Amino acid sequence: MSTRKVTIKSLDLLSTGKIQAIILAVFALIFAVLFAVFMLLLGSAANEMVMGIGSAIAFVIFVPILYGIVGFVAGVVGALIYNLAAGAVGGIQFEFKYDEGQL
Repeated sequence: MSTRKVTIKSLDLLSTGKIQAIILAVFALIFAVLFAVFMLLLGSAANEMVMGIGSAIAFVIFVPILYGIVGFVAGVVGALIYNLAAGAVGGIQFEFKYDEGQL
């Protein structure tokens, strides 16, 4: 087995933003569905409408979109900060182990 060090010198702003947007939107979708179901069950248990079905559906649609937008902006800003920092200090180094025939 051989090892090789690789340094990430910069991140592409748009691809980092897209990945971050997808990650946050997926997490937001999971939590929005759980929250909406919880609020609907809580309302039915108390015989009160805490959140109507229309509000629950709108919540499940709106929250992941909002988090996706915020995630995109945060990903772009984070990649920009990384690129500036990596230019100053050299970036993050990874060490890979591989067999001779793999590369």
